[in-house]
Amino acid sequence: MKVCPKCQAENYPIDNFCGSCGFKFEALGNGLGLTQKELKAADIKTNLGLVYYNMGKYDSALEVLEKVLESDPENHQAFALKNRILNEKDDIYKTE
Repeated sequence: MKVCPKCQAENYPIDNFCGSCGFKFEALGNGLGLTQKELKAADIKTNLGLVYYNMGKYDSALEVLEKVLESDPENHQAFALKNRILNEKDDIYKTE
């Protein structure tokens, strides 16, 4: 887990944004700590998908991520998160 320097929330190592406050982790390299207000719309929606995912609202997360991928099919972050959610949903169904 990695800890957000802005709000101290724990996040997965592959997360590019904090699921709690929207801090953009990749901005650490250039000294900028960007918030959701400063990100482009696709990034905000991807982060919203991450928040839904962290809340366990997989269907809502997938809905948001599908919209991101419709407008930006090359969005690797949205694609990776979508795949993670689908894999976890698949694991849940297998254990039931």
